[in-house]
Amino acid sequence: MTDQPVFHVYVPAPGTPARAAIDHASGVVGRGGPDMVTLDYEGNRFGYVNVRTWADRVRIASHRATTNYPTVARMVVGRDDVIHVGLFADGRIILDPGSVVEDAVADWLDLDRATLLASNEPEVSSLVRRRPWTYLLKRANSRPPEHL
Repeated sequence: MTDQPVFHVYVPAPGTPARAAIDHASGVVGRGGPDMVTLDYEGNRFGYVNVRTWADRVRIASHRATTNYPTVARMVVGRDDVIHVGLFADGRIILDPGSVVEDAVADWLDLDRATLLASNEPEVSSLVRRRPWTYLLKRANSRPPEHL
């Protein structure tokens, strides 16, 4: 395990301006306080061949957030405009447990829930389905991130 930052992974809530503005199935990470979240996102709009999975898109968005890279793929939204679905650490998306999260992610990726949960589905093969804190506590020097 590495000492890379941990990012919150979000899905824009249905019917919100964020959902309308962000390309469907984009990787979305965020940081912020209790009321507002700054989102960085990547939708692979230009079809880069090395960006194939949701985790690839989340990785690119997390890199933008880390470097504060100038981009139009960043916005500030209210916390109610997004659904927290997990964490991104060590190149993996660690989904929060529960059917609400699974349904939100499946809808965002245009997958049925069974496909989402199938470990051999390329779009989601890097998902870890367990409590994020269990995974993070195994990381050297990890602390739970602030402001879920």
